[in-house]
Amino acid sequence: MRERLLFILFGLEPSHWDSISDAERRWFHLLLFFFAIDSVLLLLGSVTNMSLVSSGWAWALGGGLLLTYVFWSILRFSYLTIRLSPAEINQKLQQQAIASDSGTLNGSAHQSNQLPGIINKIRSQISKIQDYFGFGRWLLFLFVGLIVLTVSFPFSYYLVYDEANTLNKAWRQQHLSEWAKTEQAYITRSLKPEILLLQEYKTKLDSLQSAGFTPGDVYFQQIARQLAEQEARLRNKEKKYNDEFKQHKNMLTQRWEHRHFMLHLIEFVLQKPTSMFIILLFFVLFFFPLVLLMYL
Repeated sequence: MRERLLFILFGLEPSHWDSISDAERRWFHLLLFFFAIDSVLLLLGSVTNMSLVSSGWAWALGGGLLLTYVFWSILRFSYLTIRLSPAEINQKLQQQAIASDSGTLNGSAHQSNQLPGIINKIRSQISKIQDYFGFGRWLLFLFVGLIVLTVSFPFSYYLVYDEANTLNKAWRQQHLSEWAKTEQAYITRSLKPEILLLQEYKTKLDSLQSAGFTPGDVYFQQIARQLAEQEARLRNKEKKYNDEFKQHKNMLTQRWEHRHFMLHLIEFVLQKPTSMFIILLFFVLFFFPLVLLMYL
C-alpha cells in the first residue's frame, strides 16, 4: 500500500523501486510519512484560516477544502520537481549531445581531446552550482515558505487564543465606536439646515415681540405657525435618523459579533515567542522532505 502511494504521489517507477536498496526505501517511507503529516496540517490550517476570515463554518469548510487542494498541489509539484530542475535536465541533454557527437566523429589525437573534456567538466560543476542557487529551485522554496507562513498562523493563534480573543473584542468595540462617531457627525451635518431655519423663526418671533406684536396679530400667528411646523419637522427627521442609526448599529453589532480583525491579529500573534516556535516547527516539517529529496 505504501509503495503504491509512493508511485502515485511521487511518480516513482516500479522498476526503479525494485533496484534501490532497503536503506533508500526507508528514506522514501519517511518521506511519505512527512507528506501525510503535512497534508493533515494543510487541511487543518486552511479550514481554520477560512473560518477566521469568513466567520462561518459553511464557507470555511468549502473555501478551506479548495485552499487545501491548491496548497497540496503546489507542495506535491515541489516534491516532483525539486529532484531534477530544468537546469539539470538541460545539463543532461547537453552531456548526451556531447557524447553522441564524440561517438560519431572520427578519432582524433588523444591530447587534442583532453582540453575539451576538462572544459566540459568545469562547465558541469559551474552548472551544478548555478542550479543550486538558481531561480527555479528557490522559487519553489518561496512558494512552500509562503504556504508554511499561511498554514502555521491558526496554530499560533490558538496558543494565545484567550488573550487574542479579548483584544479582538476590544478592536471590534473600537471600530463600532468609530463608526458610531462618524454616523453621529453625519446626522448632525444633515440636521444643521433645519436647526438654522428653526433658530431663524425663533429670532423673528422674538423680534416681533420686541416690536410690540401680540399673539393675536396675524403676522405673529403666521411666524408662530411656521415655527411650530419647523419644530415638528426637525423632531421627525431626528427620530428618522436616530431610528436608522439604531437599526444599522444593531445590524453591525450582529455582523461583527464573530468577526476577526486579521491584520491586527496577525501583528499581535507574530509578536509572541510561541509563534516563532510554531513557524520554525512547520518549516522543519515542510522543508525536510524537500531537502531529503534533493539528496535521494
